[in-house]
Amino acid sequence: MKTIFTFLTLIGCMSIQAQDDSLSVDVDEILIQDKRLEIGYAESSRTINIIDRKAIETAPVQSVAELLQYVAGVDIRRRGIHGIQADISLRGGTFDQVLVMVNGVNMSDPQTGHHTMNLPVDLEQIERIEVLKGPAARRYGQNAFAGAINIVTKKGREQSINLSTQYSKHASGRIAANATLPAGNANHSIGFSKTFSEGYRFNTDYTLDNFFYQSDIAIGDNNLLLNAAYTGRTFGANGFYASPDFTEQYEEIGTSIVSAQYRINKGNLKITPSVFWRRNQDEYHFIRSNPSIFRNFHIGNTYGGEINGSYINALGVLGVGVDFRYDDLASNNLGERTRTTLGFNMEQRFSLLEGKLDVTPGFAAYRYTDFGAKIFPGLDLGYAINGEFKVYGNVGSTWRVPTYTDLFYEDRANLGNPDLEPETALTTEVGVKYNNRKVDIQISGFRRNSTNLIDWSKENEDDKWFPNNIGEVVVTGVELNSNFKINERVSLTANYTRLDGENNVDASISRYALDLISNHVTAGAQIGLSDLFRSSIYVRYVDRLNLDNYNVVDARVGYYGKQMQVSLFASNLFDASFTETNLVPMPGRWMGITVGYTYR
Repeated sequence: MKTIFTFLTLIGCMSIQAQDDSLSVDVDEILIQDKRLEIGYAESSRTINIIDRKAIETAPVQSVAELLQYVAGVDIRRRGIHGIQADISLRGGTFDQVLVMVNGVNMSDPQTGHHTMNLPVDLEQIERIEVLKGPAARRYGQNAFAGAINIVTKKGREQSINLSTQYSKHASGRIAANATLPAGNANHSIGFSKTFSEGYRFNTDYTLDNFFYQSDIAIGDNNLLLNAAYTGRTFGANGFYASPDFTEQYEEIGTSIVSAQYRINKGNLKITPSVFWRRNQDEYHFIRSNPSIFRNFHIGNTYGGEINGSYINALGVLGVGVDFRYDDLASNNLGERTRTTLGFNMEQRFSLLEGKLDVTPGFAAYRYTDFGAKIFPGLDLGYAINGEFKVYGNVGSTWRVPTYTDLFYEDRANLGNPDLEPETALTTEVGVKYNNRKVDIQISGFRRNSTNLIDWSKENEDDKWFPNNIGEVVVTGVELNSNFKINERVSLTANYTRLDGENNVDASISRYALDLISNHVTAGAQIGLSDLFRSSIYVRYVDRLNLDNYNVVDARVGYYGKQMQVSLFASNLFDASFTETNLVPMPGRWMGITVGYTYR
């Protein structure tokens, strides 16, 4: 750690000329893309992190999964490189307790949360990422147990074509093509990428194909947004899902989404109807060369629709929404399964004391064909001390219904439990924000009291893993998020999360729910060496409850001309040895080069 922080200090003290490419965000200009109430970042009474386009462009990362690792409270556990397979958690939750969306489209999978990060979007296509922490069920539904993440894609308002290629260790590479094509009242974006590697150890080779299309069409004062995207992943899964001794595992995944959203603007009234279809196909072989020994094959289709609206009234803003979701799963292991979900959401934001005090009560009511009905109430409260300081608090209840893997999966090491009940939680948070165009700081404390928590556990090493409602788990934590635009030369970020867990559970050996990050520290700097040369360096320190702690440094330096772009990157610059799960050792130092050409 001493070497790392000395290195960061030297960078921060460099006298260099920089263009205005900042880690910090002009947050007062950003509207959070809530389902119903569009509230400015600075006015929100919740802890929210924004990763904007400027930070994405020069971050020393190769995937969305790697980028999110530098957000306080976000735990990404990768199996292999470049996010080919990764699980995500927020503030000590499990990978089944986080909702990820693409332009508001729910990416949760009824089979398992292991598919949440099968994202058919490349970094080049993302405008920003919004990370909403804490209870979000009343806004987004039951999977937002510990929080929600919304990936907002670029709208393509300027014509351009970008071609890029990348090469790095272990015969790893990438080719990509992206185009934005404005045409009259429509803006179109299309992109394709192919990423591949021979793998950093036996049976960790992979291919990753992404396709993305978006059209944003202005129709008078209204907008129609169309999306179609696909990701195809094939990879050797050495030790991914079983004992490290099982080195021959293999998996193929294909995930696609199609969605349409129409935004109707009528003065103080906004109405947004939308529909979507998500399909996920997953095939797993225990022995890559001989699928007949053990093979899982699942096809899941999810169809959904929503109508959300907001109305500006004398008291503030009223938000109302209804949604429908139908899940259909066909599996050789899990059987034929269907689930229908109906939901209703309502909240009213009250603006009092000349706008200094905001109070937002609300609730969501959902009914599941297999688990009945549930209501999630919640309340947000904030007080603006002045134009820069704000104190806030929120409280909300959430729940999560079991996945079909929780309920019905079976192999020689695991046995599902069809008698599981939904898990529930009550989460509270208090915090303070300070924001201006140079500094953005959020400090918060939170507590999540989960009951009927679902986890895979066993009493003895030789037993099968078996999911149960293991009991009560309380996670408390403190969090610091800070971004500093030192001057026009240097931008810095520093984040810290501390988590503590208390439990009263009926389990001797737990797989997921009791495995926390105790301390999570991230820091970064983005530096312009001239108008065209930029560099970045990110550091993360992770102290896991059940694994050895570690620190990792990633860096990038590049030339970013209007037409040519060339950058060198290094992942795990100091060659640290670490694992993000207890099964898969991560690679050592990984260096490469990216070359791009842009036509405008």
